[in-house]
Amino acid sequence: MPLCLGITACTESRTPVDASSSAAAPAAAPAKSAAPLAMEAEPTFEAFPAPSELMARLRASLRDPVDTPEEAQALQELEGELGTFTYERPSTLVAVDPSVEAPMGNSFIEDGEWASARVKAIYGADMTVSCLSRPCIQYGDFDADGRRDLVVQVAEDVNDKSGVAFLLADQTHALLGAGQASPLGDDLIWMDNWQVVPRADGRGAAVVLGTASQTARAELSLTPGPGGSRTVTSAWSCTASSQVPVMTGPNTPRGIVTRSGVYNGSTDEAWQAFDSNPTGTQWISETWTSNPVWIGYEFSEGPRQITRYSLRFINGSLTSRAPRDFQLQGSNGGDAWVTVDSRSNEINWGSNEERHYTVSTPGSYLKYRLYVTEDNDARATIVAVSMGNITLTGANCDGSGGPLP
Repeated sequence: MPLCLGITACTESRTPVDASSSAAAPAAAPAKSAAPLAMEAEPTFEAFPAPSELMARLRASLRDPVDTPEEAQALQELEGELGTFTYERPSTLVAVDPSVEAPMGNSFIEDGEWASARVKAIYGADMTVSCLSRPCIQYGDFDADGRRDLVVQVAEDVNDKSGVAFLLADQTHALLGAGQASPLGDDLIWMDNWQVVPRADGRGAAVVLGTASQTARAELSLTPGPGGSRTVTSAWSCTASSQVPVMTGPNTPRGIVTRSGVYNGSTDEAWQAFDSNPTGTQWISETWTSNPVWIGYEFSEGPRQITRYSLRFINGSLTSRAPRDFQLQGSNGGDAWVTVDSRSNEINWGSNEERHYTVSTPGSYLKYRLYVTEDNDARATIVAVSMGNITLTGANCDGSGGPLP
């Protein structure tokens, strides 16, 4: 039983029939000419004073009863998560920029309900909106007509195969996966993350779907076919690999290695955590500090998406220097850093041990840093953090589908 709710990072639940549905696309203007669905005016997210009311709406819309402990636990976890969301009405809803996080209708909930009705009207009653990975709904101008369109995760209930559906402002549409054959397969259950990006030709937007090992790109034809259906062009683009070159200095061969500090008088500089000797050289941070310590890398080629990273600790028996609590953070300039992954209580490191992590909320950033707030030493301050090797892995492709340099 797929569960989800149409709010900022996630839309609600989880199909061909006549494409000329009476449901119109959500308006791309501050005041809509018509509600997305023929129903009473929907309250916006800000109108709900408590998560319990949102949960009541969700429970009432479930097609299947909650009859297993796992399903009950999922609902409880969702209810707790709802308390962390805040909806702020944007000053305008007219936007083509795919990165704009603003609803097309009165609220993200209403967008989710409109999308659910639309996919059923187009693809049949067995096709449902589904949240398998975040975000569930994204926006972009996929046909280069100056209006924002919508792409949403869906699943076919009969065989439980997942996919994405493109729902355009001109009421045309396209389906990728969810039981339909494509170069990416008929089931997108493998998808770890996805995002809307500009098309390679600069005309509109495309969707990039990612895993820990590969990235795939999907683009819509700019001209609709019979019945309002658009062709999806999709292909695997490039394989994930280390995005940082083997460094021979703090800024050679390219990019810049950064750090908060280094052990006084030490030759264990930060760039050695990215060199060709992962078990022989290392970075040692400044010592006896109550502040976080960090080590990072800035790309010279432009922003990159990191989907996995690994840390190797090599400092002999001094495992107290291994990071215990830390975050992987990304930035596109200045002092604004976004946490893309967070770990705590990473204990019991062994000498030469390498640990691998999947980034929980990947994005595209120019700079990354490992931000350590606690080492494995029992004393109150950070005595020292040492790092033998850091690998930042991603699948980043240029417009032609080839790997970036």
